[in-house]
Amino acid sequence: MAVTMVAGDRVNEYIGKSTDEKPVIGVPNASSFYEMDTMDLYLFDKEPDAVTGTWIKQG
Repeated sequence: MAVTMVAGDRVNEYIGKSTDEKPVIGVPNASSFYEMDTMDLYLFDKEPDAVTGTWIKQG
């Protein structure tokens, strides 16, 4: 399954499976990725002026 993006004003919400590749380029800081097969939630951590960042699992 492809990753689905729901664009927001300042952050994006992504939904996909745990086997999907999470985007890292052009993702706004504090965006979320929900893995619908594991119910895990990740938040995107991007340093100021950086091109990419890291997805951090919550909870």
